[in-house]
Amino acid sequence: MIGLGRSRAFIKVQDGCHNMCTFCIIPFVRPYASLPFGEIMQQVNDNIAGGVKEVVLTGVNIGHYGLTPVDTIENIASDRHWKMGKLYRRTPGHPDLSDLIDAILDRLPEGTRLRISSIEPEDIDDRFYSQLRHPRMAPHVHMPLQSGSDGVLTEMRRLYDVAGYREVATRIRQAIPQGALTTDILVGFPTETEEQFAETLDFCTEMQFERIHGFPYSPRPGTRAGRLKQLPGNVVKDRNRRLIAHCALLGEQQWQRYVGSVSQVLIEEERHGVLIGHGEAYQLVQLPPQAGIEPGNIVELRLSALRDGVFSAEPVNARVQSS
Repeated sequence: MIGLGRSRAFIKVQDGCHNMCTFCIIPFVRPYASLPFGEIMQQVNDNIAGGVKEVVLTGVNIGHYGLTPVDTIENIASDRHWKMGKLYRRTPGHPDLSDLIDAILDRLPEGTRLRISSIEPEDIDDRFYSQLRHPRMAPHVHMPLQSGSDGVLTEMRRLYDVAGYREVATRIRQAIPQGALTTDILVGFPTETEEQFAETLDFCTEMQFERIHGFPYSPRPGTRAGRLKQLPGNVVKDRNRRLIAHCALLGEQQWQRYVGSVSQVLIEEERHGVLIGHGEAYQLVQLPPQAGIEPGNIVELRLSALRDGVFSAEPVNARVQSS
């Protein structure tokens, strides 16, 4: 599948998730499967041949690539399985995510890069930290948090606590000090108190995320959380508004450290007379159209200013990594 402007390719390598988070309907509606390794590599080869400069691996839970659930979703939903924390095993003879990443990085030519769309903290291992340092690996990790309160994480049946998330985030920052860490946060879970919401705000301040996707909880029929007494809608919306405003300020502060630096920006499109693209750390960049810079190319740009999370930029030189 060719991505935006033949510049980025999204390859779905995995589908389904049996973590059985109490707010999520996915285990009941999505089949659990990994795309065969050979098919993925063929897609990578086809996209490279087509001039794509960035390959993005996607999936419902890509850390599960090459894994098999240990039991049915009904049994995994039991507290006994959840507390064990061993919900999956490696499919015999099947590459796992780290194997897949290594193979793709070995295949990508100079001037192209690999990006991981999203990965859960419990699925990150030592090999992944090492892979983040690879010159063709985008130094950006999107790692869902959902809540910065241990109490809420437990009610959600997430497979980590705040301390565990912090440890993984710290190692990511160490591996890619010039990279970015982004996340998803779900507010207004039925049992979330105002104090627990404040814990989430405090943890976001500690983590200094470059960007968050904040969204309000809404019940899904058939889920455990959907059967709980729900918070008033105005409370949920207000918390989401406060979260987004809080983290927007943090993100603006974090992005400031890139002002004046040089970034390899993938130009994705021209819209309303402006070229738009993303840097290796997923910096959102805009600049006026100019000769030699076209969608589908990676261009070396100096990030000259930042406003509302968007960088303005100017070419460092005329060199363009063209198709």
